Amino acid sequence: MSLVLALPVALMAQAVSAPAWLAGCWQLQAGNRETMEMWTAPAGGLMLGASRTLVNGALREYEQIVIKLEGGKLVYTASPSGQRTTSFSSTAVTDSSFTVENLQHDFPQRIIYRRRGTDSLIARIEGPSPDGRTRGFDYAMRRTSCDGQAGREGYITTDDSVRLYYRIVGDGPETVIVPVGLYLETLLEPLARPGRRLVFYDPRHRGRSGRGELSRATLDRQIADLEQLRAALKIDRMAIIGWSGYGMEMAVYTIRHPDRVTRLVQVAPVPPAARIFREAGGDGRAARTDTAALAALERRFRAGEFATDGGGAAYCRARERLTAPANFVDPTLAARVPDVCRWENEWPANLGPYFDAFLPSLGDFDWRDQIARVSIPRLVIHGREDGIPLAGARAWVEGFPAARLLVLSPAGHFPMLERPAEFFAAVNTF
Repeated sequence: MSLVLALPVALMAQAVSAPAWLAGCWQLQAGNRETMEMWTAPAGGLMLGASRTLVNGALREYEQIVIKLEGGKLVYTASPSGQRTTSFSSTAVTDSSFTVENLQHDFPQRIIYRRRGTDSLIARIEGPSPDGRTRGFDYAMRRTSCDGQAGREGYITTDDSVRLYYRIVGDGPETVIVPVGLYLETLLEPLARPGRRLVFYDPRHRGRSGRGELSRATLDRQIADLEQLRAALKIDRMAIIGWSGYGMEMAVYTIRHPDRVTRLVQVAPVPPAARIFREAGGDGRAARTDTAALAALERRFRAGEFATDGGGAAYCRARERLTAPANFVDPTLAARVPDVCRWENEWPANLGPYFDAFLPSLGDFDWRDQIARVSIPRLVIHGREDGIPLAGARAWVEGFPAARLLVLSPAGHFPMLERPAEFFAAVNTF
Protein backbone atom coordinates (compact mmCIF):
# COMPACT_ATOMS: atom_id res chain seq x y z
CA MET A 1 0.00 0.00 0.00
CA SER A 2 1.58 3.30 -1.00
CA LEU A 3 1.59 6.39 1.13
CA VAL A 4 -1.08 8.99 0.51
CA LEU A 5 -2.23 12.10 2.27
CA ALA A 6 -5.82 13.01 3.03
CA LEU A 7 -7.13 16.30 4.33
CA PRO A 8 -9.47 17.17 7.17
CA VAL A 9 -13.21 16.76 6.73
CA ALA A 10 -13.89 20.43 7.32
CA LEU A 11 -11.46 21.38 4.57
CA MET A 12 -12.89 18.88 2.12
CA ALA A 13 -16.34 20.33 2.72
CA GLN A 14 -15.01 23.64 1.39
CA ALA A 15 -13.50 21.72 -1.57
CA VAL A 16 -12.09 24.80 -3.26
CA SER A 17 -8.48 25.75 -2.51
CA ALA A 18 -7.98 24.75 1.13
CA PRO A 19 -5.44 21.92 0.55
CA ALA A 20 -2.97 23.99 -1.47
CA TRP A 21 -0.08 22.43 0.49
CA LEU A 22 -0.98 18.94 -0.79
CA ALA A 23 -1.28 19.56 -4.54
CA GLY A 24 1.89 18.61 -6.37
CA CYS A 25 4.47 15.90 -5.78
CA TRP A 26 5.90 14.14 -2.73
CA GLN A 27 8.90 11.84 -2.55
CA LEU A 28 10.14 9.12 -0.25
CA GLN A 29 13.66 7.73 -0.61
CA ALA A 30 14.77 4.72 1.44
CA GLY A 31 18.03 3.27 0.22
CA ASN A 32 17.57 2.13 -3.38
CA ARG A 33 13.77 2.41 -3.14
CA GLU A 34 12.00 5.60 -4.24
CA THR A 35 8.28 6.40 -4.09
CA MET A 36 6.84 9.43 -5.91
CA GLU A 37 3.23 10.58 -5.40
CA MET A 38 1.43 13.14 -7.57
CA TRP A 39 -1.77 14.89 -6.49
CA THR A 40 -4.35 17.13 -8.08
CA ALA A 41 -5.90 19.99 -6.17
CA PRO A 42 -9.30 19.11 -4.63
CA ALA A 43 -12.30 19.67 -6.87
CA GLY A 44 -15.83 18.31 -6.87
CA GLY A 45 -15.41 16.95 -3.35
CA LEU A 46 -12.55 14.58 -4.13
CA MET A 47 -8.81 14.36 -4.68
CA LEU A 48 -7.07 12.17 -7.24
CA GLY A 49 -3.63 10.72 -6.63
CA ALA A 50 -1.16 8.35 -8.21
CA SER A 51 2.03 6.79 -6.92
CA ARG A 52 4.97 4.97 -8.43
CA THR A 53 7.70 3.02 -6.64
CA LEU A 54 11.09 2.27 -8.20
CA VAL A 55 13.82 -0.02 -6.87
CA ASN A 56 17.24 0.59 -8.40
CA GLY A 57 15.46 2.62 -11.06
CA ALA A 58 13.14 -0.24 -12.11
CA LEU A 59 9.36 -0.15 -11.61
CA ARG A 60 8.28 -2.19 -8.59
CA GLU A 61 4.65 -1.09 -8.11
CA TYR A 62 2.16 1.68 -8.83
CA GLU A 63 -1.19 2.76 -7.46
CA GLN A 64 -4.20 4.96 -8.14
CA ILE A 65 -5.97 6.60 -5.21
CA VAL A 66 -9.23 8.49 -4.66
CA ILE A 67 -10.00 10.42 -1.48
CA LYS A 68 -13.67 11.39 -1.29
CA LEU A 69 -16.00 12.87 1.31
CA GLU A 70 -18.92 10.51 1.88
CA GLY A 71 -21.40 10.63 4.74
CA GLY A 72 -19.28 13.00 6.80
CA LYS A 73 -16.20 10.77 6.54
CA LEU A 74 -13.16 10.59 4.31
CA VAL A 75 -13.20 7.45 2.19
CA TYR A 76 -9.76 6.54 0.95
CA THR A 77 -9.85 4.05 -1.94
CA ALA A 78 -6.63 2.55 -3.23
CA SER A 79 -6.12 0.46 -6.34
CA PRO A 80 -2.60 -0.95 -6.12
CA SER A 81 -1.01 -2.80 -9.03
CA GLY A 82 -1.65 -6.53 -8.83
CA GLN A 83 -4.05 -6.24 -5.86
CA ARG A 84 -7.75 -5.68 -5.34
CA THR A 85 -9.19 -2.23 -4.72
CA THR A 86 -9.67 -1.48 -1.02
CA SER A 87 -11.43 1.35 0.80
CA PHE A 88 -10.65 2.78 4.26
CA SER A 89 -12.86 5.15 6.27
CA SER A 90 -11.65 7.92 8.54
CA THR A 91 -11.86 7.46 12.32
CA ALA A 92 -10.05 10.66 13.35
CA VAL A 93 -9.35 13.88 11.47
CA THR A 94 -7.63 17.08 12.69
CA ASP A 95 -6.02 20.06 11.00
CA SER A 96 -2.67 18.27 10.99
CA SER A 97 -3.43 14.53 11.03
CA PHE A 98 -5.90 11.86 10.04
CA THR A 99 -6.52 8.15 10.55
CA VAL A 100 -8.37 5.78 8.22
CA GLU A 101 -9.22 2.16 8.99
CA ASN A 102 -10.47 -1.05 7.44
CA LEU A 103 -10.30 -3.81 10.04
CA GLN A 104 -11.36 -6.41 7.47
CA HIS A 105 -8.24 -5.80 5.38
CA ASP A 106 -5.18 -8.01 5.92
CA PHE A 107 -2.46 -5.34 6.04
CA PRO A 108 -2.49 -2.50 6.67
CA GLN A 109 -5.69 -2.08 8.64
CA ARG A 110 -4.91 1.44 9.77
CA ILE A 111 -3.15 4.37 8.06
CA ILE A 112 -2.15 7.46 10.05
CA TYR A 113 -0.75 10.68 8.58
CA ARG A 114 0.83 13.57 10.47
CA ARG A 115 1.77 16.78 8.71
CA ARG A 116 5.17 18.24 9.63
CA GLY A 117 5.60 21.85 8.60
CA THR A 118 4.86 22.90 5.04
CA ASP A 119 7.03 20.48 3.10
CA SER A 120 7.11 17.15 4.92
CA LEU A 121 4.89 14.53 6.49
CA ILE A 122 5.12 11.28 8.43
CA ALA A 123 2.86 8.37 7.52
CA ARG A 124 2.37 5.26 9.63
CA ILE A 125 0.73 1.99 8.62
CA GLU A 126 -0.40 -0.56 11.20
CA GLY A 127 -1.87 -4.03 11.21
CA PRO A 128 -1.50 -7.53 12.61
CA SER A 129 1.73 -9.51 12.33
CA PRO A 130 1.69 -13.28 11.75
CA ASP A 131 1.95 -13.89 15.50
CA GLY A 132 -1.09 -11.70 16.18
CA ARG A 133 0.74 -8.70 17.58
CA THR A 134 0.35 -5.24 16.09
CA ARG A 135 3.19 -4.10 13.87
CA GLY A 136 3.74 -0.68 12.38
CA PHE A 137 6.04 1.16 9.98
CA ASP A 138 6.78 4.90 9.74
CA TYR A 139 7.57 6.69 6.48
CA ALA A 140 8.85 10.22 5.88
CA MET A 141 7.99 12.12 2.69
CA ARG A 142 9.07 15.54 1.47
CA ARG A 143 7.65 17.85 -1.15
CA THR A 144 9.61 17.71 -4.41
CA SER A 145 9.56 19.05 -7.94
CA CYS A 146 7.16 17.41 -10.40
CA ASP A 147 9.15 18.20 -13.54
CA GLY A 148 12.04 15.83 -12.94
CA GLN A 149 14.57 18.66 -13.20
CA ALA A 150 17.14 19.68 -10.59
CA GLY A 151 15.09 21.89 -8.29
CA ARG A 152 14.99 22.71 -4.62
CA GLU A 153 15.20 19.03 -3.79
CA GLY A 154 16.01 15.97 -5.83
CA TYR A 155 18.57 13.40 -6.88
CA ILE A 156 21.52 13.17 -9.22
CA THR A 157 22.75 9.84 -10.54
CA THR A 158 26.45 9.06 -10.40
CA ASP A 159 28.41 7.33 -13.14
CA ASP A 160 27.98 4.01 -11.31
CA SER A 161 24.19 4.46 -11.06
CA VAL A 162 23.90 5.52 -7.41
CA ARG A 163 21.32 8.21 -6.68
CA LEU A 164 22.50 11.03 -4.40
CA TYR A 165 19.88 13.11 -2.58
CA TYR A 166 20.27 16.89 -2.30
CA ARG A 167 18.23 19.79 -0.97
CA ILE A 168 18.77 23.49 -1.66
CA VAL A 169 17.93 26.16 0.93
CA GLY A 170 18.13 29.86 0.12
CA ASP A 171 19.18 31.71 -3.03
CA GLY A 172 22.09 33.80 -4.16
CA PRO A 173 25.45 33.81 -5.90
CA GLU A 174 27.30 32.31 -2.91
CA THR A 175 26.97 28.52 -2.76
CA VAL A 176 27.83 26.44 0.30
CA ILE A 177 27.96 22.64 0.05
CA VAL A 178 27.15 20.65 3.22
CA PRO A 179 27.40 16.84 3.29
CA VAL A 180 25.27 14.64 5.60
CA GLY A 181 22.16 16.76 5.27
CA LEU A 182 20.34 14.05 7.21
CA TYR A 183 21.97 15.52 10.33
CA LEU A 184 22.69 19.11 9.35
CA GLU A 185 19.76 20.44 7.29
CA THR A 186 17.77 21.71 10.26
CA LEU A 187 20.83 22.48 12.40
CA LEU A 188 22.56 24.69 9.82
CA GLU A 189 19.58 26.26 8.02
CA PRO A 190 20.16 29.49 10.03
CA LEU A 191 23.20 30.03 7.77
CA ALA A 192 20.90 30.62 4.79
CA ARG A 193 20.56 34.35 4.18
CA PRO A 194 20.08 36.73 1.23
CA GLY A 195 22.79 36.14 -1.32
CA ARG A 196 23.65 32.63 -0.09
CA ARG A 197 22.29 29.21 -0.91
CA LEU A 198 23.05 26.05 1.02
CA VAL A 199 23.21 22.73 -0.84
CA PHE A 200 22.80 19.84 1.58
CA TYR A 201 23.37 16.32 0.33
CA ASP A 202 23.52 12.79 1.67
CA PRO A 203 26.56 10.75 0.59
CA ARG A 204 26.01 7.27 -0.80
CA HIS A 205 24.87 4.73 1.79
CA ARG A 206 23.63 7.57 4.03
CA GLY A 207 20.22 9.09 4.68
CA ARG A 208 18.06 9.36 1.57
CA SER A 209 20.73 8.46 -0.99
CA GLY A 210 21.20 5.11 -2.70
CA ARG A 211 23.65 2.46 -1.56
CA GLY A 212 25.59 0.95 -4.42
CA GLU A 213 28.14 -1.83 -4.04
CA LEU A 214 30.05 -1.97 -0.77
CA SER A 215 33.23 -2.61 -2.74
CA ARG A 216 32.88 0.99 -4.00
CA ALA A 217 32.45 2.48 -0.52
CA THR A 218 35.79 4.27 -0.49
CA LEU A 219 37.17 7.75 0.15
CA ASP A 220 38.04 8.13 -3.55
CA ARG A 221 34.44 7.33 -4.47
CA GLN A 222 33.10 9.89 -1.98
CA ILE A 223 35.28 12.60 -3.51
CA ALA A 224 34.19 11.62 -7.02
CA ASP A 225 30.53 11.71 -5.95
CA LEU A 226 30.81 15.28 -4.67
CA GLU A 227 32.50 16.37 -7.89
CA GLN A 228 29.67 14.81 -9.92
CA LEU A 229 27.06 16.50 -7.72
CA ARG A 230 28.81 19.85 -8.25
CA ALA A 231 28.83 19.35 -12.02
CA ALA A 232 25.20 18.18 -12.16
CA LEU A 233 24.02 21.25 -10.24
CA LYS A 234 26.21 23.49 -12.45
CA ILE A 235 28.15 24.95 -9.53
CA ASP A 236 31.38 26.62 -10.61
CA ARG A 237 32.95 27.42 -7.23
CA MET A 238 31.68 26.86 -3.72
CA ALA A 239 32.41 27.06 -0.03
CA ILE A 240 32.22 23.80 1.93
CA ILE A 241 31.22 22.95 5.49
CA GLY A 242 32.37 19.50 6.62
CA TRP A 243 31.38 18.09 10.01
CA SER A 244 32.90 15.16 11.91
CA GLY A 245 34.45 12.61 9.52
CA TYR A 246 33.32 14.79 6.62
CA GLY A 247 35.52 17.56 8.01
CA MET A 248 38.45 15.46 6.88
CA GLU A 249 36.80 14.24 3.66
CA MET A 250 35.98 17.77 2.53
CA ALA A 251 39.61 18.73 3.13
CA VAL A 252 40.62 15.90 0.79
CA TYR A 253 38.15 17.15 -1.82
CA THR A 254 39.73 20.62 -1.47
CA ILE A 255 43.21 19.15 -1.91
CA ARG A 256 42.14 17.41 -5.12
CA HIS A 257 39.94 20.22 -6.52
CA PRO A 258 41.42 23.47 -5.17
CA ASP A 259 40.07 25.49 -8.08
CA ARG A 260 36.48 24.62 -7.06
CA VAL A 261 36.60 25.66 -3.40
CA THR A 262 36.52 29.26 -2.13
CA ARG A 263 36.82 28.47 1.60
CA LEU A 264 36.46 25.50 3.90
CA VAL A 265 34.86 25.22 7.36
CA GLN A 266 35.74 22.06 9.30
CA VAL A 267 33.47 21.42 12.27
CA ALA A 268 34.54 18.85 14.89
CA PRO A 269 36.78 17.18 12.28
CA VAL A 270 38.66 13.95 12.77
CA PRO A 271 42.44 14.60 12.84
CA PRO A 272 44.40 15.04 9.60
CA ALA A 273 46.54 12.01 10.50
CA ALA A 274 45.56 8.60 11.85
CA ARG A 275 48.60 8.71 14.13
CA ILE A 276 47.18 11.70 16.01
CA PHE A 277 43.98 9.80 16.67
CA ARG A 278 45.90 6.81 18.00
CA GLU A 279 48.24 8.82 20.22
CA ALA A 280 45.29 10.71 21.72
CA GLY A 281 43.59 7.48 22.71
CA GLY A 282 40.99 7.39 19.94
CA ASP A 283 37.40 8.63 20.19
CA GLY A 284 36.67 9.63 23.78
CA ARG A 285 32.91 9.32 23.34
CA ALA A 286 33.10 5.56 23.85
CA ALA A 287 34.15 6.09 27.47
CA ARG A 288 31.05 8.23 28.05
CA THR A 289 28.64 5.59 26.76
CA ASP A 290 26.95 2.99 28.95
CA THR A 291 28.46 -0.12 27.38
CA ALA A 292 26.52 -2.44 29.71
CA ALA A 293 23.24 -0.92 28.52
CA LEU A 294 24.39 -1.27 24.90
CA ALA A 295 25.21 -4.94 25.48
CA ALA A 296 21.79 -5.49 27.04
CA LEU A 297 20.14 -3.82 24.06
CA GLU A 298 22.05 -6.07 21.70
CA ARG A 299 20.83 -9.13 23.61
CA ARG A 300 17.24 -7.90 23.31
CA PHE A 301 17.75 -7.41 19.58
CA ARG A 302 19.16 -10.90 19.11
CA ALA A 303 16.29 -12.35 21.13
CA GLY A 304 13.88 -10.94 18.56
CA GLU A 305 12.35 -8.12 20.60
CA PHE A 306 12.51 -5.78 17.59
CA ALA A 307 11.36 -8.36 15.03
CA THR A 308 8.05 -6.63 14.29
CA ASP A 309 10.00 -3.53 13.33
CA GLY A 310 12.15 -5.50 10.94
CA GLY A 311 15.05 -4.84 13.31
CA GLY A 312 15.21 -1.34 11.87
CA ALA A 313 13.92 1.99 13.06
CA ALA A 314 12.98 1.07 16.65
CA TYR A 315 16.30 -0.66 17.29
CA CYS A 316 18.16 2.26 15.69
CA ARG A 317 16.36 4.74 17.95
CA ALA A 318 17.05 2.63 21.02
CA ARG A 319 20.77 2.71 20.19
CA GLU A 320 20.67 6.45 19.55
CA ARG A 321 19.15 7.05 22.98
CA LEU A 322 22.15 5.30 24.53
CA THR A 323 24.92 6.71 22.33
CA ALA A 324 23.84 10.24 21.34
CA PRO A 325 24.27 11.87 24.81
CA ALA A 326 28.03 11.22 24.63
CA ASN A 327 28.19 13.88 21.90
CA PHE A 328 27.27 16.62 24.37
CA VAL A 329 28.34 18.33 27.55
CA ASP A 330 24.62 18.88 28.16
CA PRO A 331 23.12 15.47 27.25
CA THR A 332 19.57 16.87 27.14
CA LEU A 333 20.50 18.54 23.85
CA ALA A 334 20.65 15.12 22.20
CA ALA A 335 16.88 15.39 21.80
CA ARG A 336 17.44 18.21 19.27
CA VAL A 337 19.43 16.04 16.87
CA PRO A 338 17.26 15.03 13.89
CA ASP A 339 15.78 11.54 13.90
CA VAL A 340 18.07 9.92 11.33
CA CYS A 341 16.57 6.49 12.06
CA ARG A 342 13.73 7.44 9.69
CA TRP A 343 15.97 6.22 6.87
CA GLU A 344 16.93 2.58 6.38
CA ASN A 345 20.50 3.52 5.52
CA GLU A 346 21.01 4.59 9.14
CA TRP A 347 19.75 1.35 10.66
CA PRO A 348 22.60 -0.58 12.31
CA ALA A 349 22.13 -3.55 9.98
CA ASN A 350 22.96 -1.26 7.02
CA LEU A 351 25.27 1.37 8.51
CA GLY A 352 27.60 -1.14 10.16
CA PRO A 353 28.55 -2.97 6.93
CA TYR A 354 29.01 0.39 5.19
CA PHE A 355 31.55 1.63 7.73
CA ASP A 356 33.24 -1.79 7.79
CA ALA A 357 33.81 -1.36 4.04
CA PHE A 358 34.61 2.37 4.03
CA LEU A 359 37.02 2.88 6.94
CA PRO A 360 39.76 0.54 5.63
CA SER A 361 39.90 2.69 2.48
CA LEU A 362 41.36 5.53 4.58
CA GLY A 363 44.50 3.56 5.41
CA ASP A 364 47.13 5.08 7.70
CA PHE A 365 46.30 8.54 6.41
CA ASP A 366 48.22 11.80 6.92
CA TRP A 367 47.00 14.79 4.93
CA ARG A 368 49.19 17.49 6.52
CA ASP A 369 51.75 17.79 3.73
CA GLN A 370 49.06 18.05 1.07
CA ILE A 371 46.82 20.48 2.97
CA ALA A 372 49.87 22.73 3.30
CA ARG A 373 49.63 23.36 -0.44
CA VAL A 374 46.04 24.62 -0.13
CA SER A 375 45.95 28.41 0.05
CA ILE A 376 42.21 29.05 0.50
CA PRO A 377 40.98 30.28 3.92
CA ARG A 378 40.04 27.50 6.36
CA LEU A 379 38.18 27.76 9.65
CA VAL A 380 38.27 24.87 12.12
CA ILE A 381 35.65 24.87 14.90
CA HIS A 382 35.99 22.35 17.71
CA GLY A 383 34.31 21.77 21.05
CA ARG A 384 36.84 21.56 23.86
CA GLU A 385 34.90 18.68 25.41
CA ASP A 386 34.41 16.77 22.15
CA GLY A 387 35.41 13.11 22.21
CA ILE A 388 37.24 13.73 18.92
CA PRO A 389 40.72 14.84 20.09
CA LEU A 390 41.32 18.59 20.18
CA ALA A 391 44.91 17.80 19.18
CA GLY A 392 43.55 16.88 15.76
CA ALA A 393 41.83 20.24 15.33
CA ARG A 394 45.06 22.00 16.27
CA ALA A 395 46.96 19.88 13.73
CA TRP A 396 44.65 21.12 10.96
CA VAL A 397 45.77 24.74 11.53
CA GLU A 398 49.29 24.71 13.05
CA GLY A 399 51.78 26.12 10.59
CA PHE A 400 49.13 27.08 8.04
CA PRO A 401 48.70 30.90 7.78
CA ALA A 402 45.37 30.62 5.92
CA ALA A 403 43.80 28.47 8.66
CA ARG A 404 42.52 29.43 12.10
CA LEU A 405 41.03 27.50 15.01
CA LEU A 406 38.03 28.43 17.14
CA VAL A 407 37.64 26.32 20.30
CA LEU A 408 34.22 26.53 21.95
CA SER A 409 33.46 25.51 25.52
CA PRO A 410 31.49 23.96 26.98
CA ALA A 411 30.78 22.07 23.76
CA GLY A 412 31.04 18.55 22.39
CA HIS A 413 30.53 17.16 18.91
CA PHE A 414 27.63 19.50 18.01
CA PRO A 415 29.01 22.99 18.75
CA MET A 416 26.22 24.53 16.66
CA LEU A 417 23.77 23.31 19.32
CA GLU A 418 25.80 23.92 22.48
CA ARG A 419 27.36 27.29 21.54
CA PRO A 420 25.08 28.55 18.76
CA ALA A 421 25.78 32.29 19.10
CA GLU A 422 29.54 31.92 18.79
CA PHE A 423 29.28 29.20 16.16
CA PHE A 424 26.99 31.03 13.72
CA ALA A 425 28.74 34.37 14.22
CA ALA A 426 32.08 32.76 13.33
CA VAL A 427 30.78 30.98 10.23
CA ASN A 428 28.75 33.94 8.96
CA THR A 429 31.72 36.31 9.19
CA PHE A 430 34.29 33.88 7.83
